[in-house]
Amino acid sequence: MVVLGAHCANKNGRQPDLARFGSSSGNTFDIAIANITLHYRYKPQFDYHNMAIAILERNPQIYSSAIKAACILKAHPKTNTAVQLIGPIGDGSDRLERADLQAVGSEKCHEYYNPNRKLRFGVLLCCFCARNAKLDRCTNLHSSPLQIVARRSGKEVPYLIGHKSIGKSCDTNTPGIYTRYGSYFEWLETVTGLNLDEKGM
Repeated sequence: MVVLGAHCANKNGRQPDLARFGSSSGNTFDIAIANITLHYRYKPQFDYHNMAIAILERNPQIYSSAIKAACILKAHPKTNTAVQLIGPIGDGSDRLERADLQAVGSEKCHEYYNPNRKLRFGVLLCCFCARNAKLDRCTNLHSSPLQIVARRSGKEVPYLIGHKSIGKSCDTNTPGIYTRYGSYFEWLETVTGLNLDEKGM
């Protein structure tokens, strides 16, 4: 399965039917999407609860040992924690690059995002903020994943924090806003039928 932004799951009235893997290495392959479940509280006119789950017809790990299941970070990362944004840089690029960002606390993030038409209640706990004002560029593609790398049993293990929803994150003091998966842990487990504490995602 794949987690994505709900706005991507219903673009121009059509749902995607394929998921592509391996674009950064050049050896790409597509897997059909069996079904997509949008978060039950998502409304297109707002930027909250912007997530969906795509269930794939096949496991991508069958086709490539380079494809690894990701773990979900349940806790809210502390302010100034180092995080990584992954995504293509430049129009039409398929090459995925990592950008080093820092977590921004919710109270600080509130200073940059006053309540508006899309964010009626400002930055909520379901959101996560990060930035790197000194970095010239990073991906602006919505739904790009944000991760933190931790050491577990002597190995580096990436944990997904969420995906990009609003803003640039780089070359500006204004943090980007991300949909934080840890706020939706129970919903993710209910829809997928998985125990994410043990198996990750």
